[in-house]
Amino acid sequence: MTDATPALLADRPLRILYLAMQWDYGDPTRGTSFEHDNFFPSLQQWRRTLELRHFDFMALGKAHGIPEMSRLLLDEVQQFQPDALFGIWFNEERDPEREAIRTISRTTPCKTIGWFCDSHWRYDNFDVPWSEYLDFQTTTSKSAYARFVQDGLAAKVIKTQWAGAPGYRRTPEIARDVDVSFVGQNYGSRAEVIEQVRRAGFEVRVFGGGWPPPAGRLTFDGMVRLFNRSRINLNLNNAVDASFKQIKGRNFEVPACGGFLLTETAENLDDYFRYGEEVETYTGADELVDKVRYYLANDDARERIAAAGHHRAETEHTYAHRFDEIFARVGL
Repeated sequence: MTDATPALLADRPLRILYLAMQWDYGDPTRGTSFEHDNFFPSLQQWRRTLELRHFDFMALGKAHGIPEMSRLLLDEVQQFQPDALFGIWFNEERDPEREAIRTISRTTPCKTIGWFCDSHWRYDNFDVPWSEYLDFQTTTSKSAYARFVQDGLAAKVIKTQWAGAPGYRRTPEIARDVDVSFVGQNYGSRAEVIEQVRRAGFEVRVFGGGWPPPAGRLTFDGMVRLFNRSRINLNLNNAVDASFKQIKGRNFEVPACGGFLLTETAENLDDYFRYGEEVETYTGADELVDKVRYYLANDDARERIAAAGHHRAETEHTYAHRFDEIFARVGL
């Protein structure tokens, strides 16, 4: 084996079977899912993708039932002969039968990879039960990664992170005509935090599930436009478990659009962006209000941070960067 061989292998075009739902929570009336807006186009445009096929297990399961959908998956693998299966699961009632994934992992050359979204609270009842069926699984949580290693799963866990997809873009011709915006579901303490900013005299436009009308869920393009229009894009990092401050996709998506991000601090977020230089952070509602006031009054400082965050996102934090790292670890 020559010194050049690993580099040649790293550039080999790949056939990828992508398993994820096209519609948000499997419901076409809700619009396209996060997965379809982010992972699907990222894999389509990744430099190493030779051919990509989408297997919508949610829609096929609803149409045919889970056992038949799982059989169709095995047929698809046999016919397509993918190098890798990349799956983003939902829950045990909707996902492919795990034994079908085990069959693919153990009896075909296809490498099975699962992307897991909420390891900080689903580690015990979701992530770990999947581990025996997959060749590799990812986590975006630093603390969960440590648990994987502690539990003897270091050989198959891959620490990765959210990123920016191709559709996130800076559009300088769009005016910054929204003072403060927030895109995300209304749960936990989020409404209370937003209300405190409003009581301080600042208009905050909110979008997402659970907010009173007229707020609603934005389309992907509408969200990208809002990130560009907003002087301050607010991000609340509380997870379903309010005690845990979780890195969100929004931490990368707003900078990918050239927007100014004012975000709650989160576990190892400072590994990806420099605080006060590429994004701005806060640790409590009082500090949040103070920084909203400061950055609305200081355009140059705000736009300097937004530009630096955009550069960092483009050069280090796209899904292409993540796939390069993940597939290298997988051995592809």
